Amino acid sequence: MMPQAIPATAQYVALGHIHRHQKVEAAAPTFYAGSPLQLDFGEVGEIKQFLLLEAASHLPVRIEAIPYQGGVPLNDVSGTLEEIERDAERHRSSGHLRVKVLLPARDPDIARKVRQLLPNAVVVNADLPRDEQAPDIDRPAPGAPPRELYAAYHRKEHRREAEAQLLTAFDDLRDLVVKE
Repeated sequence: MMPQAIPATAQYVALGHIHRHQKVEAAAPTFYAGSPLQLDFGEVGEIKQFLLLEAASHLPVRIEAIPYQGGVPLNDVSGTLEEIERDAERHRSSGHLRVKVLLPARDPDIARKVRQLLPNAVVVNADLPRDEQAPDIDRPAPGAPPRELYAAYHRKEHRREAEAQLLTAFDDLRDLVVKE
């Protein structure tokens, strides 16, 4: 949007489809009203509002921002599972949550554990430490067979070779899905 395209004779210009309320510096009062509710976790902490306009012929428009009180807020929570458990009572009344759990090692059951403590957790992410000593994993050549690609993925994710039984199960599952 180019502010210089706004005519100075307009009493008010309403623009849309930007979630955050913002004023555009233009010759006439110009605003993106913003969304009345937080729509994604990028809006955590934003205060949502409505704009009330009073317009009359040949008078400047009067604009009043009215905070919206009815929405369920989005919030971020971060900590170890023990910290999240300790503060769970407070977080349960904090709206919809995006939770980052600081873990010392992988825990495939972490989402269930967090949601058991915080039923309002919408997103659960694990934050694992970076292993500075981990060797670089060689990437298979382009066109490598799926079994080889999966084996490389397993080495990267688990820092060890996949057992033969797991690779056989991968092949069997792939054969069920892909009809060659």
